[in-house]
Amino acid sequence: MNVEFKSIPEMYRKEHNGLKRNTVIKRDSPKDFRFKILRCFMKGQIHNLNITIVNTDTSESFTREVTDVTQWGDLYIISW
Repeated sequence: MNVEFKSIPEMYRKEHNGLKRNTVIKRDSPKDFRFKILRCFMKGQIHNLNITIVNTDTSESFTREVTDVTQWGDLYIISW
């Protein structure tokens, strides 16, 4: 299973190079299916989850295996 999120260039560089091994995403829409996938991962209903991070300026991307998802209010912290 895979989820995809966008990242601004400054954060993208840190995430891609491994300096920042997580991303923080705000849930803006209750109908966004990606967050259902994240919640299923948190509950142990999904065991293999990858995240693809896309640079908002260049559309360059990378994919990593998710190791943890933590929810704090409308924020999701996705670690790899």
